[in-house]
Amino acid sequence: MSREKGGALRNQSTGGRRLGVAAVICGTLFGAPLLLLHSATATASHAASAAEPRAHTPHGGALNTPSGPGGVKLPSNLVAYQAPTTTTTAPLQNTTQQAAARSTQTEGYLDPPGQTSKVFAFTGSGATEVSVVWSGSTYLTMVVSCPDASQSVGGTSAMQATLPNAAGSCRATVSEPSSESATLTFTITIGPPGG
Repeated sequence: MSREKGGALRNQSTGGRRLGVAAVICGTLFGAPLLLLHSATATASHAASAAEPRAHTPHGGALNTPSGPGGVKLPSNLVAYQAPTTTTTAPLQNTTQQAAARSTQTEGYLDPPGQTSKVFAFTGSGATEVSVVWSGSTYLTMVVSCPDASQSVGGTSAMQATLPNAAGSCRATVSEPSSESATLTFTITIGPPGG
């Protein structure tokens, strides 16, 4: 065998392989995008149909929705998945502490001899101040009582009682002594000291 013959045979057999490899590469370059395009279109149509709302049927029921433009209804045992709903609630605050933190004002009315006192119930929670104001010079008394403490005060036009540690069910009773006989309106404020 001469050098020329071996080289020619080698070139001829290599050329056939090169043609085969080129065909495979071209087929891959043109075929793969077409396959991916078809796959992406199918995925998009599946995603769009999955996003459409469907009527929920009981397990074992069939969803009879048209499968194509011809309107053919095919029975199916598939059930549309509905994610469970979750709700979050904020923790409840202790209303007793919250109520004690703010002062409340209430208007009261005395009309002797029929109504000579007025009682105001409240829940004590820590230091509590009860004050009463009215116009005029009529003398009034007030008794503030809680399970662990009580205080009595009196005055003309204003009075105030402070309990350092009011707790539980408390009462403030505003009274007009029998020596007085004026009809009057007053304002009572119950809350933390200075509040």
